[in-house]
Amino acid sequence: MWLIVIHRRGLRFVLLGMEVLAIALQVEIALRRRPLERVFADASQARARGRLASDIAPATLDRAIRTAYRVLPFEPTCLKHALIFCRVRRRRGLSAELRIGVQKEDGVFGAHAWVEDGAGNVLTDPLEGFSPLPLRRASTPDQRASD
Repeated sequence: MWLIVIHRRGLRFVLLGMEVLAIALQVEIALRRRPLERVFADASQARARGRLASDIAPATLDRAIRTAYRVLPFEPTCLKHALIFCRVRRRRGLSAELRIGVQKEDGVFGAHAWVEDGAGNVLTDPLEGFSPLPLRRASTPDQRASD
């Protein structure tokens, strides 16, 4: 199967897919074991590591995440997708801001997560009608001690 993917998409896409798989596992574990505030903070504080290629198109990353979830035993959600997207971009030194929005339509509450760059451009799929919530940054133990 991987040989077919390499032939169709190229080795760089396969390597990106492997990175996405590893980060998807980290995200899944974090969502099960850590407070959401900390998970959100981790996504927004990921730092560039090594010499990763920084020229990754949002559509390519989106495709890699969707492909990875075909082999993972976890249910994909917009939140997991957005967290993975943020971490991969930030590891490359690219801007990525997690956004969570809510809406109430016909008495039904809904929520959605997406990613924007530093200029407010949407990088993943926002749904129309969702109002973004302000995400409060998690404080570090040092910051809490000084309060």
